[in-house]
Amino acid sequence: MIGARRAFLALAILAAAVFLAPTAAPAGPLQYFDTIRIGGLWPLSGPHALVGKGYYKGARQAVEVVNDRGGLLHTPVELVAADTKGKATYLVSRALRLIEEEGVTALLGPGLVTHWRQLKITADMHHVPLVLTAGYRPMLRMKRRERSWVFSVYPDVASCAKVLFRHLARQKVRRIGLLVPTDEPYASAGLWVRAYAQERLFRVTVEKYGVNDADVRYQLAQFRDDGCQVVVAVGPRASGPMIAESFQGHDFPLAVFTPMLSDALLASAKGAGIRLLAVAPPLLLGESIPPTHPCAAPVMLFYRVLGQELRSMSIEETLAAGMGWDAAFMVFQAISLAGSPVRSAVRNMIEGRPTPYYGVMGIFRPDVRNHSRQLNRWLTVLEWRGGGWRSPRWVGTSG
Repeated sequence: MIGARRAFLALAILAAAVFLAPTAAPAGPLQYFDTIRIGGLWPLSGPHALVGKGYYKGARQAVEVVNDRGGLLHTPVELVAADTKGKATYLVSRALRLIEEEGVTALLGPGLVTHWRQLKITADMHHVPLVLTAGYRPMLRMKRRERSWVFSVYPDVASCAKVLFRHLARQKVRRIGLLVPTDEPYASAGLWVRAYAQERLFRVTVEKYGVNDADVRYQLAQFRDDGCQVVVAVGPRASGPMIAESFQGHDFPLAVFTPMLSDALLASAKGAGIRLLAVAPPLLLGESIPPTHPCAAPVMLFYRVLGQELRSMSIEETLAAGMGWDAAFMVFQAISLAGSPVRSAVRNMIEGRPTPYYGVMGIFRPDVRNHSRQLNRWLTVLEWRGGGWRSPRWVGTSG
């Protein structure tokens, strides 16, 4: 065990050099600045502070790693974090302050799934690169001449759905129950999930629920009567425990996407005695990630740098730290490759970088049409059992 741990640390040290090295020569002549500032917009106080501080910790550690290696373009990097308090009005006002007064090169945020649209509008209007750390939908170009400044590092609903349904199809599952909130943006996300399920020729039963409902027992009874083999739930993280508790007495598995994962959900699933499946990023493979995995280097570096701090984090805080880390490094690599922290140069390099970005949340390859494009084959379907994540033994009931 000690030998394996030492081997992991040795690989992590090697990973630091590989992960931080530029993947190509700078696109133009180097430009020098006193400090390169990156803005972070997360709820650092209030009811969402736990997750908000997770984003901040990940981004802060990424900045420290880069500065320990001499900064970017021989320039120190500074993370200027603003507390949004979990409120949309604070989010926009703080974003404008970072853009206009602090002169940040790029923005990272937000902390809440429901706030991505407000921040996207602000970034696009002021021509500032923004890497989203929370959201559900893919960042697709909807208009032919649209020039978006917004990218993402979260596993969006399209990528997660493709991975999950590919896995379920291999397990000979034919009928799926889809549990979708009536509230936005989750209702729209449910439409994406349903479309991908039908594309895979699954028979889909859709039931809706309110995010403030006490349970979903009626919906589960409908799924049982329709012979559903697996229930796929879409919705906010806060609804996860309620949904899991409602499964008491049902024998079909519950499948969720990354944004719904929380310690409370895992505890509720264990208490209800149900099988919980999740579409997971490489980060959740932890120190057991195979060395041949294309994301092994960033995952090993992440675990080495955050160290003991990770052991006290909830799963939602860990995932938030991973997204803060990836958002920061996506910007850092773009600055390094562009040879400049000028906003337009960074935006263009993220969109047109010569190689994919390999991170702890997966492999991202933004392009002109899709600014959240993820190589989804490197996401994994895992099962929570025995207090840890494992490969699923089987999926679906005999129904």
